[in-house]
Amino acid sequence: PARAMSFSNFMFKGTGIVNLVIPANITNLATRGVFADCKNLASVTFHENVGAQVGGEFFMNCTALTSVVLPDCVMALGSGRRPQPMVGSSFQGCTALESVSVGPNFQQMLYSSFENCTALRTFTVRDLNPRASIMLADRAFANCVMLTSTEFIPNVSMLGIETFANCASLDGSITMNPN
Repeated sequence: PARAMSFSNFMFKGTGIVNLVIPANITNLATRGVFADCKNLASVTFHENVGAQVGGEFFMNCTALTSVVLPDCVMALGSGRRPQPMVGSSFQGCTALESVSVGPNFQQMLYSSFENCTALRTFTVRDLNPRASIMLADRAFANCVMLTSTEFIPNVSMLGIETFANCASLDGSITMNPN
């Protein structure tokens, strides 16, 4: 078997990578800014067992990225543990990003995870467990002016400040879980 590897902080920041396949031997995505500012990155494919977190600023400002399907093992966007600073903004500023899909184990989104993703229309949790609990931190979807899909909202247990600020396309009704 291939040797387990992980990314280091800002490892490929600002490079001209266009297509990305994250293989099975990458076991930790909790590092910071690995592909930030990769303006040409258009497609990302993840192996199913890449780790439980996608690090803070991991794909920040990847302006050609249009769709992301995170594997079932990913439970959180953002990284860090108290008392160390928490880092969010995993996909912040990905202005072409239209859809994101996460698996049924998804639980947490740190601050500004999708802030300023102005083309984002849908965020979907696949096979959503009705008893699952999802925490959305401050400004998680702020300025996602095209966001219309909120099917995961009944499972939200915590909403941060300005979570959906300026999401002008959200309409209809939103039902929150009373538990």
